[in-house]
Amino acid sequence: MGRIAEEKKNYIMETARGAFIENGYAGVTMRQIYQKCGISKSGIYVYFSSIKDLFLAVLQRDAHSLRQAVDIEIWEGRPAEFILTDIMNVYREEMLGRKPSLARATYEFLMANPDERAFYRSQIDDLTSVIVTVIEYGMESGSFVVCDARAWASHIADVLFGMVLTVPLSGYSEDEVSNKLTFLIRPLLMDL
Repeated sequence: MGRIAEEKKNYIMETARGAFIENGYAGVTMRQIYQKCGISKSGIYVYFSSIKDLFLAVLQRDAHSLRQAVDIEIWEGRPAEFILTDIMNVYREEMLGRKPSLARATYEFLMANPDERAFYRSQIDDLTSVIVTVIEYGMESGSFVVCDARAWASHIADVLFGMVLTVPLSGYSEDEVSNKLTFLIRPLLMDL
């Protein structure tokens, strides 16, 4: 795919991402997307065959972006605890409603497409893999205790995904959320 085609595809995904955040999965149609993008109907269908296909592409792009950002931070030598804290803060901001979230759209998508739960699981697995990389980097650099990186990462990813869905409904305060997230990372830190 050429540069212009790639830019157009990214523009469509970014426009769709905003629509999904604003209206949920159930409230978005392909027609709305091509109208918002100012692209013809056939122009959208060159890249995405359905609203489902488009939504999945948006989720995959978000996961890929996180992986790239972490890889760059490790390459730059940023401390592992800061990288892990940054990852957790992305989810924290989503939990507290400060960052636009795809949580509602994802929930609606999974209820409408129960056959795609394996895809959602792959999203959790992708986050787990990113966190494993950070924990292993932290152990190698001496800032994290030696531990079962996969088990810790899986636990952290499960908690983050779960809290994104439950915190908006639970009424947890900002301090309560922060304390729960700090509790996740504290046992990994070498200076305890």
